[in-house]
Amino acid sequence: MKMISLTPKSVVYLLLVSFIGVGMFLVWYSTKWGAGLISDTFQYVANARNLVAGNGFSIPYGDGELEPMTKYPPMYSIVLSVFELGGATALQNARWVNILLFGVNTYLVFISSQKLTGSSFFSLLASLYFSISFVLIEVHSWALSEPLYICLTLCTFLSLEKYFKETKRIWLILASLLAGELEK
Repeated sequence: MKMISLTPKSVVYLLLVSFIGVGMFLVWYSTKWGAGLISDTFQYVANARNLVAGNGFSIPYGDGELEPMTKYPPMYSIVLSVFELGGATALQNARWVNILLFGVNTYLVFISSQKLTGSSFFSLLASLYFSISFVLIEVHSWALSEPLYICLTLCTFLSLEKYFKETKRIWLILASLLAGELEK
């Protein structure tokens, strides 16, 4: 029988994958009855439905008349509208979007910490703290734009870091596009 030897790098990634799995499980478990809903959730879901219906970025107000959506960032509605296009409901799938975003965000925290510290230990520690943080689990348990905001912000920082290393304009343009999606 041949023994499998684990390299330090593979141990780091096994731990990271386990932290991501634990965090995603915690968000999944905290949303077993669906993602949390508040008044802002209506804005995102209604906007996603109106996008698919061809009404643009709009929300029904008062008497049902459509008004342009100007108070909320559009990207979360765009992501939710993909499900509406596929025949599923945006509201039901907001849970799965946020579970997936929790895993992506945990990974992005690891990568960002790795680039800042150069230490696998501190990067793992940061991703562990992220994955078991009650506040971050709660943030990812609501049908709101904050999980996507965290993801886009971390991607913006990573793109800027890449630009400062390589000085290729494509990374600056990407960072600008990502940061532009964060704006309300």
